[in-house]
Amino acid sequence: MPPVSPRRPAAARPPPEQARGPAREPARPPRRNRFPSPTRAPEYQYMLGELRAAREALGLTQGEVGRRLGRGDQFVSKCETGDRRMDPIDLLRFAQLYGRPVVSFLPTLPDHGDARAGPRPRAPAAR
Repeated sequence: MPPVSPRRPAAARPPPEQARGPAREPARPPRRNRFPSPTRAPEYQYMLGELRAAREALGLTQGEVGRRLGRGDQFVSKCETGDRRMDPIDLLRFAQLYGRPVVSFLPTLPDHGDARAGPRPRAPAAR
């Protein structure tokens, strides 16, 4: 008895387009993010520029700043380029190291009326 081949003869196999099953829908275009990255906002880029300028004004390298903060130079580099999003505590530590107030790194934003007016007075409690 001859050995049995697991493959069907070429004549018995369906053509490749039929072998795949039903036609697939074309791939959708990549979905765009409705919310752009906050690290690319002009205000954030301003802060990063001020951060770098403050370091350079003191004549410090990224490695020196990283050591003083207990981090590596990659941490400082990623913060300054926006590859790592900085939280307020990081900004506070940079400001303390550079001897500048935190607000000196932030741009001045336009006044939006009541948005900065503080909490609204509470209504008297109903009895």
